[in-house]
Amino acid sequence: MELVRAELDRAVRDGSSFVVLPDTSLALLYIPPTTQLTLGTLDGLVGSARLGVIRNAELRSSLASWGSTLDELTEEEWASRQYVYTELDRAFRDRMNVNPFRWMFSDETLDAGEMGSTSRVPAEAQILGVVATRYALLDHGIDEFPPVLDELDRLLELIARSRSE
Repeated sequence: MELVRAELDRAVRDGSSFVVLPDTSLALLYIPPTTQLTLGTLDGLVGSARLGVIRNAELRSSLASWGSTLDELTEEEWASRQYVYTELDRAFRDRMNVNPFRWMFSDETLDAGEMGSTSRVPAEAQILGVVATRYALLDHGIDEFPPVLDELDRLLELIARSRSE
């Protein structure tokens, strides 16, 4: 995706009216990040107020707050998804045909028949702006992952310790 931003930036600075970009790179702009963790057992314990069956107090407390840790991450993903489907998509659709790349990754797999295709993208400040904002949202979302992973590592360590108690 860095290619899209760099080429648009160059074309806008050079005063070009458009830039030719690979459809695969444009398609990547449309894929929102997704974290799909299934927490059925934990949700059941919390929802039924049965978290007390876990003897280790630190583990019980960490499990109780795990949902809010994930909420931060899914909030970022929701904001990114909303931006893609409103601002980014609208800006592209208003200026060009997005069909060649919009559904290229329909199941997050690339249609081999689409490899090598390109689209002419208007080299406009607004297009560059929505692409840059898309990157910023992705970067911010990526920043949310380390705390989630740290907390998950801590939970797994607590679970391992509680099993040996």
